[in-house]
Amino acid sequence: MAKAAKNEAAAATEDMGSPDQIRIQAKAEAILINSMATSIYSHMDKYSDQERAVYLPFAQSAMEVASGLQEIAGSQSDDGFAQAIFAMCEPERREAEPQVGQMELEMAGAFEAGKLGPHGTPEQRADAGAMLTAFGNTMISIPSRCDQANAQMAEANLEEQQAEVKHQENVDRAMTAAAVIFAGTAMAAGEIGAAAATRPPVSYTYVNQYGGN
Repeated sequence: MAKAAKNEAAAATEDMGSPDQIRIQAKAEAILINSMATSIYSHMDKYSDQERAVYLPFAQSAMEVASGLQEIAGSQSDDGFAQAIFAMCEPERREAEPQVGQMELEMAGAFEAGKLGPHGTPEQRADAGAMLTAFGNTMISIPSRCDQANAQMAEANLEEQQAEVKHQENVDRAMTAAAVIFAGTAMAAGEIGAAAATRPPVSYTYVNQYGGN
């Protein structure tokens, strides 16, 4: 099952790069999202009630997603990486990811329009916009990726279970064949023994090379 999870985690992220590349991307996005949430929390007293009703849930969603990205970035093994990838499919994160992704896309548009980073060069704003667009599209796509990976995991688990059943059937057949073989051997040995018991005893005489007894 662990092998299936690793395979499906790899399949779900293969278009994003290698596990090490994804760890780097996850770390960068976690930093970005955490900074967004921190900024919201630090200015909470300046927002109106209406703004708080919008910004606070977003900040909570951002922190939820960022914690998952940090788990991916900090994973040290294939198993740990797979577990962290599938942890992004937990219900709270699935709900949060599209919200965060949509905000990133809106920020990307703001950079490209010069509304954010107005003092940066066009190239810097374009780079920021491209990065946020990539992050946003990835976030929005995660729930559907989870559905696909979970479906493939279920199929892999079924195949694994069927293989185990098939293996057990083969073991059972081998045990049955062995029982038949050994039963036949035991029966033959019993018949030989019974036949020997009905024959007169055989006396063995040692004759040396000189013909003596």
